[in-house]
Amino acid sequence: MRTLLVTGTSSGIGLATAVAAARAGFTTVATMRDLDRSAALREAAENAGVTLDIRRLDVTDAPSITACLDGVADTYG
Repeated sequence: MRTLLVTGTSSGIGLATAVAAARAGFTTVATMRDLDRSAALREAAENAGVTLDIRRLDVTDAPSITACLDGVADTYG
């Protein structure tokens, strides 16, 4: 299983990259600082017919990084 973590997926290049990766067959972990901003990503994933694992990650906050990576490792190995 190929797993890819993409940051900044609430909009723009991050959003497009997450959807494209899922279309390409990657198990895609789409991350963003504020999960309340995930509506556009969820809609894009639904329109593309793909599933994303959406998680909180603030790359400027060490505890957030640790929590996210530990969670991804626990889920996907």
